[in-house]
Amino acid sequence: MLKKLAISLGVIIGLTACSERDFTYYQANIDKAQEKIAECEIEMKKAFMDGDAVRLQKTAEDVECKAATNAYNEYERKVAQLERDKREEEQRKQRELDEAQFAKDLEKYTNQLTNMSFEEFYKFDRNCSFSRTAQCKAFKNLKEARTADELSRLITQYPKEQLEAYSQKQCKGIEYDKNRCSLSRDAVYKQKKDQVNYYLDNRNALVSMFNTCQAKYAKFRKAQKFTDAQKSVDTFDCRMVANAASKLNVYSFAKPIK
Repeated sequence: MLKKLAISLGVIIGLTACSERDFTYYQANIDKAQEKIAECEIEMKKAFMDGDAVRLQKTAEDVECKAATNAYNEYERKVAQLERDKREEEQRKQRELDEAQFAKDLEKYTNQLTNMSFEEFYKFDRNCSFSRTAQCKAFKNLKEARTADELSRLITQYPKEQLEAYSQKQCKGIEYDKNRCSLSRDAVYKQKKDQVNYYLDNRNALVSMFNTCQAKYAKFRKAQKFTDAQKSVDTFDCRMVANAASKLNVYSFAKPIK
């Protein structure tokens, strides 16, 4: 009789041990983990409603409840990571497509902007200050070189005082054009700066031009034609050579440079 009872208890204990589901089991059976979590939540809710703190604590610490919860949490982390990886891969591929299209558009707009007139080209300056489109990128890449070429062209086309007269015309009256005005003023500034630097780098040319201006100035002064004396040196060449000379501490045409 005792032997049979022992065998029966052994079978019951064995079945109980075999029936316990651990973390590994729930990892492989996420649907069962969800079911178990639901059961545990219902049991905890009942214990709470009944005010049974012991049963509530027991359910909270239940091995299977913990195993199911941990397995499901890990599953959710893995799913979330897979979704992040998928999004990142999609974004990477989209960036590659966007970059390839941008490069293609950049080449197209570079060719277009290179071949259009400077007047048409410079109109893009107004809309491209903060834009990052391929067209504006092409404009910004070309702006410095094309502007330098245009300044050189204006300086060549309108030598000396003619450039100042042209600039004044572009900057007032019915022919006023903001872009052309700004560009012509830049050309005047560059023309003057280049000429002064030329004289500073070529002292013989500086002395020759300075003394030519000084001789005219002195001639009128000697004849007491003071207004004519001032007018005689109010030319582009004389103003630029005077500017250069001032940097060498020569401040007037009172006497020639020896």
